[in-house]
Amino acid sequence: MTSADRLRILTVCTGNVCRSPLAERLLQTGFDEICPDAVEVRSAGTHALVGADAEPGSRAIASALGASLAGFSARQLTTPMLTGADLVLAMSTEHRAVILQLAPSAFRKTFTLREFARVLSGAALEKAEAASTASVREAWLATIAEAAGRRQAGPAPDDDITDPFREGPEVYRRMAEELVPAVDAILTAGDSVRRRKHAGSP
Repeated sequence: MTSADRLRILTVCTGNVCRSPLAERLLQTGFDEICPDAVEVRSAGTHALVGADAEPGSRAIASALGASLAGFSARQLTTPMLTGADLVLAMSTEHRAVILQLAPSAFRKTFTLREFARVLSGAALEKAEAASTASVREAWLATIAEAAGRRQAGPAPDDDITDPFREGPEVYRRMAEELVPAVDAILTAGDSVRRRKHAGSP
């Protein structure tokens, strides 16, 4: 499978050392199990600590959940990253606003992580699941478009994921409690698409 055939997901936070790297690696690990080589997940920061490793707290959480942040290096968010992504997942509404300032055309593919997880209801998956012969990327593009049409006018008050940078274990735990269920919801939707595609295969 070529890079052009893969679904491209970008996760975004501030420094790209805590929240978005964790979301990146958890999503990548999960999608690699569900549909190997079909999804590429990367991350970046609106004010990135360029070249920095992920923070120890995020590395520990990733490891405990079966993922790894080994070899990670923080990147500064750029407009080409946004235009090249199929789905952009911000860790807060503030990040989402910055993303849309850089790339207004990315509006329909940009969500906060928790917002996207929330709108991935069974109804939001109908188009993707009906297209059992579509590629994983095509199925997800249909899902993303459906989700964009179903989201509420404004962000919910609980859309932001706590920033644990330079904080203690309790704050990292709170961050994980907010972030991990959203990642799990997205991966559950991904598995639903995979199972539907297999059921429709000859």
